[in-house]
Amino acid sequence: MNRRLELGAFLALAVMPIGLFSACSGDDAATPADASTPTPTVIPTTPPTTPPTTPPSSTSDAAPPDGASPDAGASDVTIAFGAKVGATPWSCTGTFANMGTSNVMVEPKDFRYYVHDVRLVRSDDVDVPVALTTDGKWQAKNVALLDFEDGTGTCTDGNPDTNTSLKGKVPAGTYKGIAFKVGLPFAENHVNPATQPSPLNVMQMQWSWLGGFRFMKIDVQPKDLTGGAVLPRFNLHIGSTDCTGDPVNGTAVTACARPNRVEVRLPAFNASTQKVVLDIAPLLAGDLSVNAGGPPGCMSGSSDPECAPVFPKLGLDFATGAPSGTQAIFKAE
Repeated sequence: MNRRLELGAFLALAVMPIGLFSACSGDDAATPADASTPTPTVIPTTPPTTPPTTPPSSTSDAAPPDGASPDAGASDVTIAFGAKVGATPWSCTGTFANMGTSNVMVEPKDFRYYVHDVRLVRSDDVDVPVALTTDGKWQAKNVALLDFEDGTGTCTDGNPDTNTSLKGKVPAGTYKGIAFKVGLPFAENHVNPATQPSPLNVMQMQWSWLGGFRFMKIDVQPKDLTGGAVLPRFNLHIGSTDCTGDPVNGTAVTACARPNRVEVRLPAFNASTQKVVLDIAPLLAGDLSVNAGGPPGCMSGSSDPECAPVFPKLGLDFATGAPSGTQAIFKAE
């Protein structure tokens, strides 16, 4: 039977996952889970005959195909995202004091980023791809654009439209975590945006055919905390660099030496009760009072001095752009 259930409805059904968790039938007032070990997300439909397998991990720029077609009995899933600056919710109308080593105030300008290769982590530690729903605006080709700016306040680079969630389908199962990548797959990153569906045609997120898209665009305007003097702007634009090819003249991009795709894994995440929150404070922990070289802020260049303290917080090796260590900006709340 093909049932379409939101993840948040699982508490009303009786399930008994293998050896790890259980839920009581009709328990509409379940005890809230501890944030560090959330109650698992349960999709109470018939599980697929063949369990999904974990997609291979790759540090090369030619990323493997995203996702997999869900079983015919798959259920709808909505994954909420949020944005913070330390303990304070991010807002276009807010200002954030004592940022960086120079303790400056920052005004928000822009906040958006792409995600792909979204997976829920099943109770047996298997990654199960989420098939993102194509909606004509925010999601296409298993890629989604998350957009937190709304064009108000100091977000003069933005527009009123926002998107703070992912929507898709996932096979039946009991899930305890989430994993995804920030950015676009290689195959979608170096094409003509004029021929692509939204959100793969958002020009504010595009660098060039060669470099591809800005995977992450978080811009702020630092100001002196006492006198309010305007300091050099800090633009954080993460994307692939050192790419080979000339797509404008018909030569396809074959590789990028520094892929710069952030890999995120949150082993304890409940999609029905929690959000994936991006805290930008660790990315603004350097000296925001000066621009030490290159374009203002960090533009992902291998010689950009502002990028050196940022990349480890993204879980990226600054020299190679490959995953290294653990990211420090995404968490489940």
